[in-house]
Amino acid sequence: MSNSTDAVACYIDGISSAVKIGRDTFDTFDGFLSQLCVEVEKRTLKNNASICSVKYIDDEDEWIQITSMDEMVAALSLFPASIQMHVKVCFNSDSDCCTDVLEVSSCCQPQSNQCCASTTVATNEKMKASSSSSLKTTTSCCSPRKFSAIPEIFLEKKQLEACRDPRVTPRGANKKNKTHSTEPLPLEENPTADQFLYSGTSLRAFTFPLGVTGGGCVSLSGDGGLRQWQIQNRVCHDAQVPDCFFALFTEPEDTDLDTTATVLMSDENYDQSGWTPAPMVTDHVVPPSSIQLLKDLPHLSTLEIEAKYPVANVNYTGLSNGLNVSMESISPCIPLDSKNSGMPVVYFTFTLENTTSSPIDATLLMSQHNMVGWDGATPIQDEIKFPGYGGNTNTALTLSGFSGIDMASTQFRKMDPQNGHVVIGTFDTDSDSTISTCLQYQSHNDLWATFSKDGSLPTSATGASSTGTTWNGAMTVKKTVNAGQSVTVSFCFLWFFANRYVNWSQKGFGINDGLSDYWLGNAYPNFWPTVPELIEYATTNKDTFLGTTRLFSDSMFTSTLPYQIVQSAAGVVAIPRSPSCMWLGDNTFYNFEGCSPTSGCCPLNCAHVLDYSVALSRLWPDLEQSQRTNDLDLQLSPNGILPSRSTVPIWLRRQWTFWPDYTDKSPDQSVCSDGEIATVIKTYREYRVGASSKWRSDKYHLC
Repeated sequence: MSNSTDAVACYIDGISSAVKIGRDTFDTFDGFLSQLCVEVEKRTLKNNASICSVKYIDDEDEWIQITSMDEMVAALSLFPASIQMHVKVCFNSDSDCCTDVLEVSSCCQPQSNQCCASTTVATNEKMKASSSSSLKTTTSCCSPRKFSAIPEIFLEKKQLEACRDPRVTPRGANKKNKTHSTEPLPLEENPTADQFLYSGTSLRAFTFPLGVTGGGCVSLSGDGGLRQWQIQNRVCHDAQVPDCFFALFTEPEDTDLDTTATVLMSDENYDQSGWTPAPMVTDHVVPPSSIQLLKDLPHLSTLEIEAKYPVANVNYTGLSNGLNVSMESISPCIPLDSKNSGMPVVYFTFTLENTTSSPIDATLLMSQHNMVGWDGATPIQDEIKFPGYGGNTNTALTLSGFSGIDMASTQFRKMDPQNGHVVIGTFDTDSDSTISTCLQYQSHNDLWATFSKDGSLPTSATGASSTGTTWNGAMTVKKTVNAGQSVTVSFCFLWFFANRYVNWSQKGFGINDGLSDYWLGNAYPNFWPTVPELIEYATTNKDTFLGTTRLFSDSMFTSTLPYQIVQSAAGVVAIPRSPSCMWLGDNTFYNFEGCSPTSGCCPLNCAHVLDYSVALSRLWPDLEQSQRTNDLDLQLSPNGILPSRSTVPIWLRRQWTFWPDYTDKSPDQSVCSDGEIATVIKTYREYRVGASSKWRSDKYHLC
């Protein structure tokens, strides 16, 4: 049978999501039923499943029953992209369909309310024994429901137990009895969750996004390192970069205290034997480069993180050198200020408090990998090897109030997607600080051999990197911390990758050109066209940005609302600053529905997914207004139909131009009525939250 359906979606009462049967897994109708029984038994944890009936709704809104492969072929040919089967399931092969059908069927209502329909019953044994589609016809009072994918909230307790993942502890379960079934996920309580503090096993899958609005993201992980490097205009949740870490060397005047050198990361949760991660989550996965780094170099045993988005504070509790050390991580996040919230910079502010009675010389180190030329996904080998590397250079960069290292590559042209810069630096350029740099090195062991002796750095290598390799760079800031006093040391990380291109398929919108590179750009180069301009701005306004971002965080986390609500609300702020969102060079703002491990999902600006979104309109209303401009000025067809998704760049043909008479008659989800309705409502909302009267009059008449 030839059709465009890869899988048949089957909806079953009591199972809250579709059961999908791959088209390549069956050749006969009995084979389809057999595969369906297997999947039902997996979902319900029950045996001896039998299929009572398979039905679908035709284009005249009538229920049509399928009893043979020929009827299946006809149904799939009629609705190749969108057919949804309603399946009635029985358990125990000799029972009729009114017995134990997940207890969600309406077929056993009082006699006055009964309805009967002719259905088919087939047992597992018959399906396995027969290669034909001979089915026993019986009569039952089980008329199929038109809407059968029932949300969990509407299920009775017994129904919910039947369809729930057995490893997940249900809501409201007794905390003292943490076993819901034979193989539960371990329920681990964080005793300091109400203080937004994470330590021990609560850091196992901890990641804190340090992203900018629509311009890239890197995450602070539970081991104190940086992971999920998604700053090069590519989605890859597990993208990892080696040799990016902070370290501390201390030399006390008190001879009773030892000289120490420590990487400010902890491997406390690296051993994950006997622990089961949540499905679909990879935040617990430790990069091999991190494992190797902490295997080679001395590090912390423990640490603690206070997470109050957009501010994270790491307390290095595992130190024993006479200093209390913490690090604050902030990427500017300022409501109603989209420009400065979209600046690609992360500030790291260390506080060192001397708890001894004598001075301690402290040297903080920041190490960074030059990733220019990396594809943003493929694992980097041996610290510095990737096929796209070569010609990488790290150069000293000194501006007023700033000293750092600019990392780039000489092999790329201006408009190449790989072309860009990463920069590390410090603002501690006063006379109390001593700054040193090692512009280019390739092995952390070589770096450490020098640093661990006296806090100094090895001699820098020279020249551009060879083909297939890159450089790491490191810099240090040394300060004396007097007895009983505290000092701060500030570092920063900046990135500049101006050339975003379309790197997802738009075939569903009629754009089948796989040979052209469609440039989209990023918004932040519109404000800071060069790296020096970006650094100058980040340096001059550092204190303002940090203070305003802290104020925003405090305004949420000092609330008297339950901590779970505060944490949830703050988490929503991170979404426009995640790789799911992009602020393009033409100042338009776009979203994927979400991100799969290596790509954005369901591009772009899905109207009926975004119809419930609120955060962007409240935080940065100008960006939300750009989405309405896209909807009403570009996406809207001449006869008032709004396609569900957007095509980019804006000069490409709109999806409706491929429709006959500009009218969508296809059965897919290219138009969603809830998205159209929400667009009207959101246009009015944008006006109510600050859009000008002119903007409203320009747009609202189009709705």
